Order: sequence, then structure tokens, then C-alpha cells
Amino acid sequence: MKMVREGNFLKRKVLIIATILVGLLNSSTILAQDEGNLIDVQFNNTQLKLNTINIESNPNDLYVQARNYFEGSGFEVTWDEVERKVIAKKDSSEIVINIDQELAIINGFPIEQPIRMIEESLYIPIIEISLAQGLKVKYDDDRKNLQLTNLIDLFREFNWDTNLDEIKNRSKGLKELADLGYVVAYSDYKLLNFNTQVYYHFRENRLKEIAYRLNDKERSLERFSKIRYELEQKYGKPEYDEPRFINEKTFNSFIEATKDKNQNEVDEIFFEKLVDGDLSISAAWKTEEFTVHLLLSGSNKKDITNIDLSIRQNDFVFTGGK
Repeated sequence: MKMVREGNFLKRKVLIIATILVGLLNSSTILAQDEGNLIDVQFNNTQLKLNTINIESNPNDLYVQARNYFEGSGFEVTWDEVERKVIAKKDSSEIVINIDQELAIINGFPIEQPIRMIEESLYIPIIEISLAQGLKVKYDDDRKNLQLTNLIDLFREFNWDTNLDEIKNRSKGLKELADLGYVVAYSDYKLLNFNTQVYYHFRENRLKEIAYRLNDKERSLERFSKIRYELEQKYGKPEYDEPRFINEKTFNSFIEATKDKNQNEVDEIFFEKLVDGDLSISAAWKTEEFTVHLLLSGSNKKDITNIDLSIRQNDFVFTGGK
């Protein structure tokens, strides 16, 4: 069953730049050699040095040399001479840079900021490109430090057994939803470039579980599928991965409703059943240390769908109390 809906992508027309691949990725030109234009970039705890320029003295306008970024981040880069495009691939991420349109497309979606040619070298907006890939971005302008963290490593933003006070101190700026001593929760937490709720569960003041909830209806299947794919790339095939109907009656109703329907119609009915709360989709991965659980479910009362993502130590079971 096809789980991801396709959408129409925006098209943009911008200035034409005449250049070749050697000038794009292999140029030895250094924009600035003083320390003020060097920034520490940590990508999944690996430190990189990238040649940068800030176009408008704004962190969102921070550009880095494409060659350094792709090489340091482990992308495989090819050049399409006919279409005049740079194509960079890594795991499930694909970055396509259209030179003649000054346009970068991340996993099928164009970003707003243009690419830039500076002294025959290609520069890309690192923050927007990172966000479009689903990375968490933390930038410290005073320290000239940029931290990029992928989905899997978000779980280890806090080590197991981190105490409650440390998590509360590092969560300042988020809206607090609850503080029960054994659970603390916040909203407006950024996960994959959209807002989620985050819940930290403790036992004897030590972190044992982190859970995220995203409320999204229109793109829930697409986002669930992306998260599931990323987890499978990291942990392999899940222990289980299947849709589950709440009872036999709803299952039989689905079978009856989809008789003689084409695939698109079946998908629509499936999604309606999901939103109504008649079924859910779940998957789980278990390691020696922890278990990751992913769930997509709906509610017939609120007409929404929830994506719930959690990681917990294997010796911990949350019971709703201390």
C-alpha cells in the first residue's frame, strides 16, 4: 500500500550562472582566511571546519562552501552535465542543485534561499539545507559554533541517567506543559523542523525515556514514512511493523469498503479509517540497551492524527506514576 502522497513542487526562476563542475566543487579559492570566517560545525558529534560567509549578518544567511560540506558530511556527489545539476546523496537524503536556476532541492522540495557563486566556488545556505534534511540545528553566534544532529542522534541529546535539573536548565525557552517530578514535558520542541511536544520520564531522578508527539493530519503519512525509513536505516528491519485495527468489526468494514476500488481509492479509505481512530500503524526496534517505538494513530473526536516516537531503556516501564 502506498503510504506517501505525492505533491506538486514549486518552481522558481532566477538568474543564470555560467560555470562548470570544477569551478563548483573543486575550486581551491578560499573566501576568507582569517578566523572570523571559520566556524566550528559539529555533525553528529564529528567536528568539521567549513569555509563560511554571512551574507546579511544573520545566522539564517550563513553560507558554507558546498565542497567542504558534502565531503565532511559523507555525501556522494555527481555532476549531471546535460541538466547542469550537482547531485549529492547520502542514505535517504538527496540534494539537487540546479546551477542555472540558483536553486537547491532537498528530497524533492525546493528551499527558499538561493545558492550562491562566490569567486567561482559554490556556496549553500547550511541552516536551511540542514533543516530541510530533517536535522536539528543549534547555532551559537558568539562561539561561532553550529551543531547539526540527525533524527537518530536526537535521542541521545541527553545521556541516560541525566538528572531532572539538567534537562530543565537546557529546556529554558520552551513552553512547560508539566512538571510532576518524575515527568517533565514541553511544547514547541523542534524535531525534524516542525513543532512537537517532548516528554522526559525519570526513575529516581534519572532519565529513562524520551517521547515525542507531533499532531499533523495533512502530512502525517508522509512524515511517518520518512521517520520509519530513517529508523530502519539505523536499526534494520523492525521487530514488528503493521497496521492494526481496533477490532474485527472495523477490519471487516475496511475490507468491504475497499472492494472493487483502485489503489488511490483504497489509500483514501485507509487514511479516513486512520483519522477516525479505527486503526493505527506501529513499528518497534529493540537493541541491547533500549527500545524505539513509532506509532501513527488518529482520533474520531478531534479529527487529527498523532505521530508518537519514543526511546526508553529496556529495564524501564512507565506506569504513569513514580
